[in-house]
Amino acid sequence: MQALSNLDHDVKRFNELIRNASTSQGASTRWHFDLRFSTLQPPGHLLWLFNFTSKMAYAQSLPLHNIDKPSKSISWFPELGTEAAPDTAYALVYFFVQLHKTKSLIPAKIFTDDQPLAIEVGKELRRIGIADTFSKIGTTTSSGLSAVHAAFEEYFRDLPGNRLGLITAPQGISFFIPPPQAKKWTRDGNELNQEIVCEVANRFMNATPEDSSQPNDVEKVSTDFLQYVDAIEARFEQSIDKTTTLVECDDAEGTIYYALRLWYGIGVLQNRSECRKYLCKALFHCPAVTNSQKILACTLLMHWHLDDSSDSIRSRDLNAAAHFADTAAALTPKGKLIPAILHFGLRELGPLTVRMPELELQYQYLWCVVRDRQAEIVEERRKSEVKRLKAPLRYQCANQDCPIIADSGHMLQRCAGRCDADKKPSYSKIRFNQHPLQDHKPYCRSGAECSVLEKTHVFPQTKAAGRGSVGVPLTLPDGRQTIFATSTIDVEIIKKLEKSMREKE
Repeated sequence: MQALSNLDHDVKRFNELIRNASTSQGASTRWHFDLRFSTLQPPGHLLWLFNFTSKMAYAQSLPLHNIDKPSKSISWFPELGTEAAPDTAYALVYFFVQLHKTKSLIPAKIFTDDQPLAIEVGKELRRIGIADTFSKIGTTTSSGLSAVHAAFEEYFRDLPGNRLGLITAPQGISFFIPPPQAKKWTRDGNELNQEIVCEVANRFMNATPEDSSQPNDVEKVSTDFLQYVDAIEARFEQSIDKTTTLVECDDAEGTIYYALRLWYGIGVLQNRSECRKYLCKALFHCPAVTNSQKILACTLLMHWHLDDSSDSIRSRDLNAAAHFADTAAALTPKGKLIPAILHFGLRELGPLTVRMPELELQYQYLWCVVRDRQAEIVEERRKSEVKRLKAPLRYQCANQDCPIIADSGHMLQRCAGRCDADKKPSYSKIRFNQHPLQDHKPYCRSGAECSVLEKTHVFPQTKAAGRGSVGVPLTLPDGRQTIFATSTIDVEIIKKLEKSMREKE
């Protein structure tokens, strides 16, 4: 179908069809409609229509003005019935006018199962001039809804992107469920909230492609972060007029910063929907947008869909986030990875494949990044284990009661005495305030035997969470063991935790 071009003409023609329907005796003019989010590439929303008598069914991509640009359909993402109603109402009018030209079917009444959508679409139909007899939308019965979904499952199963019909057909969207609420940020007068600046700087950094084969340079990371903070503060302190001028000129960077203003309420009212609209504008509609700006826009859109304070996430938000992560992964230069995208794939989407295996059939660029990184981790651990086997005393605390194994020799303090290099013990100060060297002293001379005894307790192998850290296994009151790593938790906190656990034994 072509995009809706003449609304007034179609409304007039549609009202003529309704008047003719009033004299029709058949029941084949009763239709159900709903909105569904298809995860098949390119993802987007569908208007699903089903005739109760003839069992005819149709799917129409929304919004109509993006019919010729399917890759941009994802830019339309209504969260409320009021947001969905205009495009849905226009599509209904256009559909029935076009259908009558080929099938001579006259619509009499439409139904849906989502009450908020029914109310808002009805209002919109009346606003554009559709007769009241049609704009009063009925409620689909449970038996009718079963037939509707069965027809959609059959349609979805045969779509080209649905491999062997293994991807689950989406249900109709319910606008009863409230959308995620934007976090409210406090302000100190006209001062810029530093928590906002730091969060944005962190998201910018984690959207920057990096070489995972290189060790982290803590000093460089700190310097880069401060540079991001300075740049972001400078952009947010610009006048809102200057920012909107950049948006009007289709400047991608200016459009992204304006979207962030809407996200956090900086100089404008917070508005989630408008924020997303401008992020999509930067991604799809700014002619001079660079590859790195596309990656940043995709990463921010991923965060937008995951930015929910509740414990759950709506299915279409999860899949939309996965789509933008996959797009960012596809744009990433070979040999690089984007930390935020990798984290999402490994820590958030990956665990969900256990109960949603169809996720693995989609988002192939994202899964490729995840598999490559997992292979790198396996190889890093293999090399680390080889190092430990060659010099076991260098990477394991020599104390009999300590299970700590470090990923780097410098994380343990080595005896500085005269004992042979291959027999020198190493100790960790995480568990002990002082090194228990008294047992080693008689052996701390050249040619002496090794003082490190084989451990009598079998400890689970400890793996550090990051380079240049040690992992400490602690036994919980219920008997389970968990690993705390110095890369994520301060040493003193680990000591306090262990002391508390020992007191409860």
